[in-house]
Amino acid sequence: MREAYTVGEDGGRYPAGSLRWMGTGPPLLFLVVLSLAELLVFDRYFSRNLSTLLTIALAAVGILAYGLHVSRVMERAERQILSMYREAAEQNRQLQALHEAGLAITSNLSLETVLHRVLDLGLAITGAGSGAVAVYDEDGQVERLVTRGLRSPLEASEMFALPLRYGDALVGMLYLADREGGAFGPREESAARKLSAHAAVAVMNARLLQQAERAAILEERHRLSMDLHDGVLQELYAITLRAEDALADLPAGSGALRARLEGIVEAIDRLEAGIRRTVQDLRSEPGRPVPPAQAVEQEVKALDLDGRVELETRLDPELRDLPGEQADALRFVVREALANVLRHARARRVRVELARRRQELLLEVSDDGVGFEATAAVGEGAGRTGAGASHHGLGNMRRRAERAGGSLRVESAPGRGTRVLLLLPLATPAARRR
Repeated sequence: MREAYTVGEDGGRYPAGSLRWMGTGPPLLFLVVLSLAELLVFDRYFSRNLSTLLTIALAAVGILAYGLHVSRVMERAERQILSMYREAAEQNRQLQALHEAGLAITSNLSLETVLHRVLDLGLAITGAGSGAVAVYDEDGQVERLVTRGLRSPLEASEMFALPLRYGDALVGMLYLADREGGAFGPREESAARKLSAHAAVAVMNARLLQQAERAAILEERHRLSMDLHDGVLQELYAITLRAEDALADLPAGSGALRARLEGIVEAIDRLEAGIRRTVQDLRSEPGRPVPPAQAVEQEVKALDLDGRVELETRLDPELRDLPGEQADALRFVVREALANVLRHARARRVRVELARRRQELLLEVSDDGVGFEATAAVGEGAGRTGAGASHHGLGNMRRRAERAGGSLRVESAPGRGTRVLLLLPLATPAARRR
């Protein structure tokens, strides 16, 4: 059985039994000594009354002195108990935060949720007033930055920075600043280091979850593309062959019927082209960085413009890869702009240009077709104008461009052709490091 200990006045640790003896022994010893002094000294040299008064006075002084001593000991013990209580409460708070961090590791949380939770826990266990957590991509660039109380870690004059390491890999950094009560002490630093270890695992778990979800989406996209290619497209091809056979068998003088059948065949051809573009989109990986020139070439090739219009392309091969959302917007605008040329413009020539203009990527798709009244075509999002250019399609292009941080402008007039201009911001090296 373990023996209980208590902290004494001198800071030492004493068995609880010894302290109980110290509480009763000295008063008893003092009374014994005082009684002997009265019998052997006071009664011999003083009168009975004076001896009694002297004994009572000494007893009162002893009791008062011992009471003051006990009071100081109790005050010191109370302060120590309060200090230990505060330390225990702080340790309990830190343990609770670390427990929550452990729960975050085992939960199916998104990366964004994990980063916000890690930063909240870091501020809670250290008493910091502001902070940030950054996650790096495979190239060591900042992939995501979450801040609280400041816009960037560079703003803080004094910062406690902790690496988030998973094995030998540096996956991010945790920054804490503006602690209440001054600098970070050993206890706060120890708790923050434990949290950073949990946070690194939580970040990796969130990334693995994202990869698993992405793999499932890609697998489903591939399945849908196979169903469209092997099922719907084959059926449409068979319908087209039967319609062409019917056209060949029509007797002379069936001009009206022939025109209707030819219109049906053309409509089926347009439907096939649209489905083929959908199949291509499903087979491509969404959100993946891609060279801009390559993305434009793929879309132009998929539309099969040979023999339908005279095509001129000017594509800058030196442009850096675009982030996923910008690459998707570029593909969409090229596809929709060229599809509008084929459906509505009745153009003979079309030019596709891709170049860098200062810190922006410029895509221009222009044709010499019939044109249309473009004053409000992009903004209204409904109806048709001129040669039949759909406002809805132009509105979709504009929204895709704005979602990717860019802008779209359409220039056209009846009889003067059409120009579709897409501008997307290009990240500078400094921006990529941030």
